[in-house]
Amino acid sequence: MAVQCKNVVCITVSTVVPKHPVVPATNYFLSNLDLLFVSGEAYMQSVYYFRTKKDDPITPSIQSLKDSLSELLSVYPVFAGRLKSGKEEGRLEVDVNGEGVPFIEATTEASLDDWPDLHLCDIEEDLNPKDPLVHNIFTAPLLRVQFTSFKCGGIALGLSSLHVITDGLAIIEFLKAWGELHRGAQISTPPQCESIRLRPRNHPTVNVSSADEIFCSSKPVDWSQLSNLLGKSIRCKNIVFRIERPMIDKCIEDVEIGAFSYGKASSFEALSGLLWTAVTRARGLEDSAVTTYGFAVNVRGRLQPPLAKGYFGNAVILTQVTAKAKDIKSNHFSFAASIIHKRLQMVDPEFIQSAIDWVELKLQQQQQVNVGFDTTNGSVLMNTSWSNFPVYEIDFGWRKLDHFEFVIWDSFPGDGFVFILPSHPSAGERSREVKLRLREDHLERLMHDYYFQLYFRHSHEEQL
Repeated sequence: MAVQCKNVVCITVSTVVPKHPVVPATNYFLSNLDLLFVSGEAYMQSVYYFRTKKDDPITPSIQSLKDSLSELLSVYPVFAGRLKSGKEEGRLEVDVNGEGVPFIEATTEASLDDWPDLHLCDIEEDLNPKDPLVHNIFTAPLLRVQFTSFKCGGIALGLSSLHVITDGLAIIEFLKAWGELHRGAQISTPPQCESIRLRPRNHPTVNVSSADEIFCSSKPVDWSQLSNLLGKSIRCKNIVFRIERPMIDKCIEDVEIGAFSYGKASSFEALSGLLWTAVTRARGLEDSAVTTYGFAVNVRGRLQPPLAKGYFGNAVILTQVTAKAKDIKSNHFSFAASIIHKRLQMVDPEFIQSAIDWVELKLQQQQQVNVGFDTTNGSVLMNTSWSNFPVYEIDFGWRKLDHFEFVIWDSFPGDGFVFILPSHPSAGERSREVKLRLREDHLERLMHDYYFQLYFRHSHEEQL
């Protein structure tokens, strides 16, 4: 049945402050791995859908949700602060001043049943606070929340956060903790604010060759100009594919017995090798062109000693690998997987410390730290993986989480983005959903790629 009105209407905007503010206000140290993301001009946005009903025994209460958030901000006071320029050569830090988190209550006449699958929800951008761009980093809230109620009784919880404060895994742990407090339970994984552990050495030293290339140094990007340019020249789609556990296992096996086998392969390496190869072929790159695969590496368990469970902050390093398009296209995808594997093998404690020191040297030279990828030339594929995050452990005491989505807003500049996400538990253990953003013509060719068809089941498509 057609939806009469899908508009999302804001009802109230309030500010939630910590129940027990930090007095006096303190300063929170941002590590160099945090500062890798300081040049980002947009919020990291995600949406969490709960298929609650109006006649459920326990239904969401706005006031109780605000109360539990207030209590949680006493445990996570950094989120209630604001960025400021510190005394240490103007280095960014957080003023833990308790200014609070904007909380938006909204409603829509749409029902969650209006979409055969929530991957197709076409009002998703409106389920987060409007305007994903950050216009002033010193006044911007570090976290924003939007609660949207649907006609059917279901709800969507939208979360916008600044990447310079923390990474995706810490965001999921924050939401898990919020749900636990809301249910009256203890926090199972309290935040560990150990950012001071990621300090540079007294004499910063980069023991990694071609560091600017490996650590994805780039020029500042004017996102609005790129968005306008690309909107006129190409059309992109977001499309979601599901890969079931048997196919993941087959993909791993095919890498391990492939022409470029290197021994035991991880699911990340196997899927990444497959995606890089298939997308490169679909793009029709010239043999002489250089193609790039970028990805984030979680370093929590790679340090000695490892970072504590519940580490709050960014504990990821962005890195990239490159190859001639001819080599990627003409070889079995175990070739691409082997390149990614070699890079992952490099990420040891010295590599991580070199990344921290590399940022420090940039800061000492008063250079702006910019990490990122040129998504305008059609040769880059950037991977963000949340596949092992405990997303479906988020529980507010209502019905279980039905669906979540990492939001890609329609004016996002460029193409060549891949998100590996966990499937709903009902889809089976270790199933994955892969969200791709590519040019329409490239996607059309991708869906006719033999190997891509072999492993992936096309499940959902949404036009942007």
